[in-house]
Amino acid sequence: MGFREQYAADMVNLMNMGEISEQISYTPYGGTLKTIKAVVKRWGFEKSAEGMNKTLARYAEVLIANNATYGVDSVSVGMDIVSMAKVPGGAVIDWVVVEIVNGDCGSWQLRVKH
Repeated sequence: MGFREQYAADMVNLMNMGEISEQISYTPYGGTLKTIKAVVKRWGFEKSAEGMNKTLARYAEVLIANNATYGVDSVSVGMDIVSMAKVPGGAVIDWVVVEIVNGDCGSWQLRVKH
C-alpha cells in the first residue's frame, strides 16, 4: 500500500466518534442525504456590521473523509448541504458549502455557512 492509499485509510480511521468527531448529515446536490463523521470547527463569535455587538459566527469548517463510503468523494460548492448543530447539543440546521479550503486524496476541509 502506497502513501496515498495509507493516508486515505488513515483519514477514515481518524474520525473516531466520541473523541474528535461528531455525526453530521451531508446532502450532495441532486443526491441523497447520508450520515457521516466529521471534525467540526465552529467559529465562535464575530463582531456585528456596526462593530459594537458580537453574534455567533455564521461560518464553520468541517473535515470529512474523501471516501464514497465513509465521507463524500466529490463536493459541489454552493450546492451541497451539511446539516449539523450551530453549537454542540443544539438544534440541527442546514449549512451550505461555500468553499473547499483543502481537498486531497484522504480528506475534504470545507467552509460552510448557514
